[in-house]
Formats: sequence, structure tokens, C-alpha cells
Amino acid sequence: MEPGTVVQWFGIVITFAAVLVALFKDEFWRRWRRPELKGSISLSPLIATRGQFSDNQMALSADCYYLRLWVENLGKTRAEIVQVFATKLSRKGADGHTRKWKISNQ
Repeated sequence: MEPGTVVQWFGIVITFAAVLVALFKDEFWRRWRRPELKGSISLSPLIATRGQFSDNQMALSADCYYLRLWVENLGKTRAEIVQVFATKLSRKGADGHTRKWKISNQ
């Protein structure tokens, strides 16, 4: 193989690699250095509070619990647009049985 042919192939490979880096650099870094969110909750009085819910339009009143959810970012970049919602709720009664509620998206 002639030296000129090797140099041409090397140039083609380097050019192709440079185009790939230019096209996919941001996506690569976004996947490599993404935020990793961890949510936690505790039952301390400052985080979980029992209250009264009332709706004047429907004349409804009920006991409720206000819970503060702590979200921590363990990833390598900041999280910009974050939305947190509960997908499952459960309650353990005094008899040890667990009641579960399913939350539907309406």
C-alpha cells in the first residue's frame, strides 16, 4: 500500500470522527452527566403534619396529612425542569394490614 493512500484513509477516518463528535457531543455529555434525583420523606413533625381539609363549594370537610417531600440531586449536573408526583400511596393500619390507593391521571 502506498504512503499516500494510507494518509488519505487516515484523513477520511479523522474527518468522520470529527463529524460524529460535532453531531453527538451534547447528547453524549447529557447522558453521561445527567441529574440523578432521590426523594425521601420522614414522619417528623416538621415534615408530616395532620390537618383539616375543607371545600366550601362542596361543603366537604375531612382529615388530611400534609407531607413535605425532600428531593436531592445526586447527579453530576443540575436538574432544570423537575416535576414530582405520587404514583402510589399506602397506609398501614393498627392491625398491620396495608391499604393502598391508586392515583389515576385525569
